[in-house]
Amino acid sequence: MKHYCEQNIFPQHVMPFRALIDACWKEKYTAARFTRDLIAGITVGIIAIPLAMALAIGSGVAPQYGLYTAAVAGIVIALTGGSRFSVSGPTAAFVVILYPVSQQFGLAGLLVATLLSGIFLILMGLARFGRLIEYIPVSVTLGFTSGIGITIGTMQIKDFLGLQMAHVPEHYLQKVGALFMALPTINVGDAAIGIVTLGILVFWPRLGIRLPGHLPALLAGCAVMGLLTCSADMLLPSVRNSTTSWPMVLRVTVFRNCCRNWCCRGICLIQNSR
Repeated sequence: MKHYCEQNIFPQHVMPFRALIDACWKEKYTAARFTRDLIAGITVGIIAIPLAMALAIGSGVAPQYGLYTAAVAGIVIALTGGSRFSVSGPTAAFVVILYPVSQQFGLAGLLVATLLSGIFLILMGLARFGRLIEYIPVSVTLGFTSGIGITIGTMQIKDFLGLQMAHVPEHYLQKVGALFMALPTINVGDAAIGIVTLGILVFWPRLGIRLPGHLPALLAGCAVMGLLTCSADMLLPSVRNSTTSWPMVLRVTVFRNCCRNWCCRGICLIQNSR
């Protein structure tokens, strides 16, 4: 039975629990290896936590659900995976698929779709459907990934520019038209943080500095947020002491409160750019 499972259902290099068995029993898991694994886990977690939150927001659900799924899936795959070198986590490609499901069927429908997709994935793995991938043309793969990138980029324009939109259409062309019509509602603060962070991400590799551009982009976004917050705090008392109408005072107050959320939006923009 064991020979049948290894040879006919699972290839030897992807046997479930193989990585765990090799590390703990066959190769004598030591304290030194645990230290290296701990450092690697912390490094991956630093990237995965904000990425999971950003992708959850992009999928139309609350950020904490991204943390739940990333933690549970990471633990399960680490214990049952067939390779010790694989890093499992959320991917931006599924945002395009999950967003319409969450908008139409809610969180319960999204959970059902996730469970069904997992069951189908297991069945296709047992049936060795992975071998059919080699028959898919490269042009189809490139077109699919390019379409996902364009769609995700379009979805981020609303938050990138701080546009005020009561409803975002589901279809792509209608969404582009709605974004164009909402351009007069652009938020200068949101746009400033988005442009600064995106500019650093694009031009930082050209400087030749051996440091990932995501950290400088995050710090620059926080700095812009701090400057805008200080400007709003200095402007608000002068507006209150002047003869300016109360609508203007309320507008500045809202501007100051929005500044406190721009840092989080900058983090989401940085993570989605990955």
